[in-house]
Amino acid sequence: MIRFDNKAMAEQARAIFARSLTHCRQITREEWQQSRTIWRRFKQRWAYWLLVRIDPYLARRQWRMLPD
Repeated sequence: MIRFDNKAMAEQARAIFARSLTHCRQITREEWQQSRTIWRRFKQRWAYWLLVRIDPYLARRQWRMLPD
């Protein structure tokens, strides 16, 4: 949760959120489960592995290569 002391900024944030809701639709659990094919689950696991395992390794390696 974000709290704004500025009332105008809070109203703008609410308006942006309300506009975003007009582009959304509710997805039921059944729809979500049907959309999760074996191929999609494989891609999601592969992407997770890349981001969790490979990306931090590459970032540390690049950090070490920076000049002092």
